[in-house]
Amino acid sequence: SALPAGGFQPIAATGTLLTASTSTTGAVFPVALPQPIRYYGDDVSTLYVSQHGWMSTTAITAPTSTNRTEPSSTAPMGSIAPFWDLMSAGAAMTTGLFWQQLDPDGLPATGDEVTIVSWEAFRSSTSTLYNLNFQTKFFANGDIEYHYGTMSSTSTTATVHQGSSATSWLESRDNLAALAINVSSVSPGIQPNTAFRFTYTP
Repeated sequence: SALPAGGFQPIAATGTLLTASTSTTGAVFPVALPQPIRYYGDDVSTLYVSQHGWMSTTAITAPTSTNRTEPSSTAPMGSIAPFWDLMSAGAAMTTGLFWQQLDPDGLPATGDEVTIVSWEAFRSSTSTLYNLNFQTKFFANGDIEYHYGTMSSTSTTATVHQGSSATSWLESRDNLAALAINVSSVSPGIQPNTAFRFTYTP
């Protein structure tokens, strides 16, 4: 479901940097989580995060820059994809792919814990036309949210920042189905300062 407003939360100053590479070759970064997340009802302690805007809970090494447009039996399995496209980090000091676990009340296991994976000041391919900021938030109750901050281009004819070549969805762990927000389209596309929630139902 769409949320009333976006809540993009930059973590460049506080999170752990996975990559700030300006290369489009990309890589997958295993993230060992001190506190597991819940994904489709299971506790998961390792995320495999691609520079190209997706994650998986299943081990994978290929960064896979070409977005999938329908569920498939190919890897990555169970893609968690806020904005799956060919991307690289920008040149600014605050650009990069980050992750962080937060506990707002400072008390463990009270239900307010959140894990954030955030792509900040990314660009499409190596084009300096784009400023792409988006993140995934994993909540203790199993809900997952995608948040989009600034998604812009300095070109009046560009559409990549609107999702024209990107996949934004949550795929089942067996790759048989996906809950899609937008797939390679500007209608509805991805708009800045928006957010979507996938609500976990036991």
